[in-house]
Amino acid sequence: MFSLLIVDDHKHQVDTLAATVDWDAIGISAVHKAYGGQSALAMIEAHPIDILITDIHMPGTTGLDLIEFIDRGNLKIDCILLTGYAEFEYAKKAIELHAVDYLIKPVRDEVLLESVRKIIAKRQTDLRQHQSFEHATSLLHRNLPLLKENLLHDILQGVRLTGNQLAEKLGMYRIPVRIGDYVKVAVVKFDPEFYDSYDAYDMKLFEYAMKNIAEELLASHFHLWFGKTMQGNLTLLLLPHAAAAAGTDAWTPSCQDSLASLANRLVEQVEQYLKGKVAVYLSSPAQFPKEVHSVYLSVLSKVMKSGGTTGFFCRRAGCGRSSKTDAA
Repeated sequence: MFSLLIVDDHKHQVDTLAATVDWDAIGISAVHKAYGGQSALAMIEAHPIDILITDIHMPGTTGLDLIEFIDRGNLKIDCILLTGYAEFEYAKKAIELHAVDYLIKPVRDEVLLESVRKIIAKRQTDLRQHQSFEHATSLLHRNLPLLKENLLHDILQGVRLTGNQLAEKLGMYRIPVRIGDYVKVAVVKFDPEFYDSYDAYDMKLFEYAMKNIAEELLASHFHLWFGKTMQGNLTLLLLPHAAAAAGTDAWTPSCQDSLASLANRLVEQVEQYLKGKVAVYLSSPAQFPKEVHSVYLSVLSKVMKSGGTTGFFCRRAGCGRSSKTDAA
């Protein structure tokens, strides 16, 4: 339901409009009255007003002054102006101040009701659209981790998206990776004993804790995008914070050495705090998204060949250590 304020310096006109028009029939639950501009301002300050019907010509604060106050304050009040004069300057000013309607006195009840009814219909439509948008935003926020994971899965699997489709999803999901950026793919393989020792719920807790460790270690240096392989291993797409323009390779030797060191610490901390063993495999730098699928397959091949080996492995010689000497 909506509230209405009727303003005129002629008291009987305000009282007549308030009492004789069937406002309730069109969704007006509260009708407020003011007999001048100053009392109208006080009423607007004191009550939530949705719709204002005001005469233009009043001593002191005029109807135009009222809607100018509403417009300047960005108040969500729809205004209908009444006047006994069909003067162009008044109509022009009313339009400039975003008045919804401009009616010439005397106004028939049905004409005024129709004007208010249109305002209410538009407000109800706007409210439904706002609620729909809020619902969609809430759903997106709630499902964002899964949406991001699914998008990364598609890219790793070589699913082709147009540049516009991919850019739209990256923006919608707030993923700070741009088309043309040079990224690395990491696969974190769990020790096979985990799958024998823990149920699905425990594995989810382990994955959650391991993601937290990875974020604490890596997030200050790299943008992280988490996903999972079809075998259930954790995947990450990494982009250095130092990356400037899209298409610039920020993976300097020192940056890769830094990642190698942090990957080793990840392996160590997972073993220390979670009592679990993992292996981390890193790809060479690849341009996003066109080269990501091929480097992912290369890393995945090394993962599949590694058996139960744990530790840290990468493709660039000397970039890391492992519990069993190897290179990926």
